[in-house]
Amino acid sequence: MHKLFLCLRYLRKRRIAFFGVAAVGLCVALLIVVTSLFSGFIDAYLSHAERVLGEIVLVPGSEMAQYGELVDYREEQPGVASATPVVQTGALLFLGKGDVRAVQLVGTDLERRCRESWFRESLFLQGGAGGADPSFAVPDAMREKVQQWMKKKRQQKEPVGVILGVGIFGEPDDLTDEYDRAGIEQKILEHDTAMVVTTVRRSQGGGGLEVGKISKACWVVDVVQTGMNDVDTRFVYLPFEVVQEMIGTKIVDDDGYLCRGSVQIRVAEGVELDEALEQVRRGWDKFATERMNWSQGQAAFVDIFPATESPGIQIFTHEIRKQMNVMQLLLGLICLVAALLIFVILFMVVMQKRRDIGIVRSLGSSRWAVAELFLWFGGGIGVLGAILGVGLGAWATRNIALVETVLTKLLGFKIWKSGVYMFSEIPNEVAWDSVGWIVPVGIASAVLGALIPAIKAARMEPVEALRWE
Repeated sequence: MHKLFLCLRYLRKRRIAFFGVAAVGLCVALLIVVTSLFSGFIDAYLSHAERVLGEIVLVPGSEMAQYGELVDYREEQPGVASATPVVQTGALLFLGKGDVRAVQLVGTDLERRCRESWFRESLFLQGGAGGADPSFAVPDAMREKVQQWMKKKRQQKEPVGVILGVGIFGEPDDLTDEYDRAGIEQKILEHDTAMVVTTVRRSQGGGGLEVGKISKACWVVDVVQTGMNDVDTRFVYLPFEVVQEMIGTKIVDDDGYLCRGSVQIRVAEGVELDEALEQVRRGWDKFATERMNWSQGQAAFVDIFPATESPGIQIFTHEIRKQMNVMQLLLGLICLVAALLIFVILFMVVMQKRRDIGIVRSLGSSRWAVAELFLWFGGGIGVLGAILGVGLGAWATRNIALVETVLTKLLGFKIWKSGVYMFSEIPNEVAWDSVGWIVPVGIASAVLGALIPAIKAARMEPVEALRWE
């Protein structure tokens, strides 16, 4: 009891100890904020990857044409909520004189894609709830401009509707990093010329496989903002059949086109991912052998994997985690500064409280009991600092957008930009699972700082300690 009394007395009387509390609190808070930001960034990346790629991705090992049949068949199987065919390829997009962009051409089934509410809500013109189903068809409001363009360019074929990532069709404000939604919507409705997308196609000629370029006139019918910068500034969406025809190999005596695509699958509610993966694999084997007459060996060449475990995503998240570990190590070293500060504070307390130490020792307390007193004192500083740090770190993380807004106004430039950090929103979820080790680190740094003063106090002889005053 007397140890607790002395610890509380020292904390109350020696207010310099609260500098140690503040140091530990700041270290703990910084670790919580940095860890939460990195963890939130990784979680946001994986979440967007699932949005863009689906929860399960099926990539046939050979070129095929029957993607429509495959997704219909897949949706009939248990464990699958929806399936969307996707084909992607690199392309060049000609927006106007002197403006050519390298883009990712994505062929998709818009009706199936818009079953996912997030994609529909991300559309500027067609995203409203209760309206008509989104479509690549050129709307009536743009029909007159399309006809005028066709007449001017002497085009007989109407351009195909295209949906662009918002970053292709507009620029975010430098200070707010936000897009002028009303301005972009007006720009979509008023633009009067087609864009041209150019990519590479393969065809079977007399001398074998031939490679050549193919261009397609496109008319912007909408833009989409997913919140992921790479998607919003590079992705160009066209109907699946259009892209399949553009890049595929024509089947002799058939209307189909062979190409390498994928199927993005959403798992039904209540179905475990591992179970869904097994069902998708069995369903594929059956479809490939029965519907397409593939051999068992040919059907076996297929990649079926969770979207978050694709090689590219795994490599990226691994590198981000490495950066997080480095930052945690650097901030952890700052805890040594807190330990040094606590060492200085407690060393001063030991030198000033020799008389108290002598009294405690003369009453029969062991050297370990005296050392334990100052270790508890250091631990008390660590506990108070950890509590302060958890509160401060949680508040800063939850209100990180407010903090960033204030700093932007003070500094005059945007700190968090989607073009740099990939996402338009700053992650603000506290990594509570990491708090479990951050708090002990903060307390341990305080106890470490108290270790040498505690040893010095324990080594004092009662007579010398009492004689000092």
